[in-house]
Parts: sequence; structure tokens; C-alpha cells
Amino acid sequence: MPWNSASNILSGDKMINEERVTEAKEHVRDGLSRNVSEVLAAAAPLDSGMRKKAVSLAEAVCQQLEPFILHKGNVPPRTTKKRNRRGQQLPATSRESKGKAASDSASEAPGQGAVDYSLLLKWVNLKSSQDTGSSNSKTGHFREVKMYPWVGAFIKYVADQLVKAVADSPPPKTPRQLETFRKADVVAIDADDWRRVDMALTQCLDLPQRDDRSDEPFTYAQSVALVEVKRYDSEETAAFDQLALYTPGLYATQVNRRFAWGLTICGTHVRACLFIHDNILASEVMDVATESGRKQFVTLLVNWAMCESQRLGYDPTIRYNGETSQWEIDVWDDESRETRTYICEYVVADTSSLFGQHRRCFVARAKESSDE
Repeated sequence: MPWNSASNILSGDKMINEERVTEAKEHVRDGLSRNVSEVLAAAAPLDSGMRKKAVSLAEAVCQQLEPFILHKGNVPPRTTKKRNRRGQQLPATSRESKGKAASDSASEAPGQGAVDYSLLLKWVNLKSSQDTGSSNSKTGHFREVKMYPWVGAFIKYVADQLVKAVADSPPPKTPRQLETFRKADVVAIDADDWRRVDMALTQCLDLPQRDDRSDEPFTYAQSVALVEVKRYDSEETAAFDQLALYTPGLYATQVNRRFAWGLTICGTHVRACLFIHDNILASEVMDVATESGRKQFVTLLVNWAMCESQRLGYDPTIRYNGETSQWEIDVWDDESRETRTYICEYVVADTSSLFGQHRRCFVARAKESSDE
């Protein structure tokens, strides 16, 4: 059932909602392809130079993340303490002091205090931790809502360590600051129903915003990708169903959205989902309980931060002008053999289906020099 913002705002119509649920399940049943190896590669920057830079930055983030996890958030100095014959510790040399400072910085990141990074340890240790149990068993019962801050802390840690890595070796362009909305399991304020979305990634580029939005209310319009969290691996199909149910909200509220990304998280198993015109492509499992799985997930997050906007699903010919607070649309003119830019006055018809060509209808006027 289409997402009709004109007639179904906060709709209480049970039949419409049931039809949406049924349709989402049918899309997953008939259109989902699991373990598609090309999905993760689709997030890498198109520019070869940026792609290589993203690889090195992801490696730099992992070099900080793994000691943080290994030592449970307390990274020890890399230097060995020297002692005299009586066993008394000798003062560190200037070189050793510098090494200690560099090592200590691994457990720190810009913005620490706002987020407790140690929460990510609960997520990556979910399988082996006795107090939470295994994601493949029914021991350690707790609701998935308990996992939200753990996942958010992991993503925030990666984002902040990326900022540090970029400061040490600046790339050609500033990466996006990708974080989750601080509030999870909430209804989007621009939704037309009461369904609660687990989590969503937001950022400062490609969408109509210029400041950090992580503290603002969750909206589909400001979301880069939606995240569905489940406690157990056995709930994966349900995670796909719900992600397919919520993702049309991105198309309905983002006029430049061509395709969409999403994440399913079941226990420690993460899959990236690519929603294209006639299919749902799911990546192979990235298990954050393992070093290799964490590296894959970190690489995905860094690629999303570094890639071109079209790799995230946005149409490069439709962009938001933050200075004028207007949408601009580039259209090829066959007569003049050049691209003309139009300013969108308002959207006559949006799109809300999960599959299809996602066509919109705009009322627009030609952009003149006076609009500059």
C-alpha cells in the first residue's frame, strides 16, 4: 500500500497498515537475495584515489578499535616498564613517555563523555559473555532494546576515530560524520503511521542540513539508512520484513532518493541491505564478535563516510541548496544542448513504494542569475 502523506497522516486504518505489512513480507519472500558479495563493494567510493584513502582510514580505525576491545577499553602503554635490581620502577624516558601518550590516545576519541564507548564491548562480546548468553541460544534473555546503545556506541566510536585519522592524514574531501540518532525505538516525526523504528543513521551532507543532527528528533528525511535490531540470529527474516516495511519512508520524504541502504543486526551478525528497483540485496554476514567481521563493518561505515553521494542512493542531479533553502534540479535541454537548472517550488507527487522507478512530479521554475 503506497505511502500517501496527503491522506494517511498518522493513519489509524488497521486495514492499510496490515496491507503494508503483507506487502513488505512479500517483497522479502520474493525479492530478497542473501549473501551477495558485491553489496559491500557497492559502498566504496567511485574515485580510485578516495577508494584507496578509505581503505587506509578504515585500517587506521581498526588499529585503534582492536586494542580497545582486547583490553576492555583500557589500552595499556606500548612500552615496557623498566625496573632496577631491587625491583623499583625506573622513570620513563622522554621517548617512552611519548609512546605512552600515543597508546593512551587509542582509548580516547573526540567527544568522549557524550558517549560511553565501553558499551560497544557488550555488543562485540555478546556471544561469549555469560551474563548475556549466546546469540545462537536462548540463554541470557533480554529485549533487543538493550542492544541499541551498544550498537550506537560502536558506530560513534568509528565516526570519532575516523575524525582523528583524517586529522592525521587529510583526504581530498571531508568525510561525513555518520552517527545514529540518539533516541532509538521511536516514531519518525514525518511518518504517516505509529510504527517505531529501532535505529537510523544520520549525517550532515547530501540532505537539507548543515549541522550535527544526531541530537534532533528522528525523521525519515534526515536518515541515511535505517537499522533493524534483533536479539537472536533466528529472527533474521523478521528483521528483513521490518526493514522492508520502514524503508519506503525514505523514498516518501527524500525527493533525491534513488535507492536505499539499510542494516539488519541480529545478535552480533550484521548485514548491509541494498534496496534497488526490483530486489533487495543483502551482504554476507559481518560478525562483530570476530576481528575480521569488525573490520568489514568498520570498512562499510568508512566507505559510507567517504563515498560520493550517488553511492548512498542520492540523485546527483537533485540537490538541496542550504544557502537558499531550496531544492535545485538539473535537466538536460535538447534544444540548447546544455544542462539547465530549475528551482523546485513544491512537490506535486512523491513516491513511497519499495520497488519501482520512484518517479516524482515537481512544480519548478528555471533558475535565473538573480537566484544566485
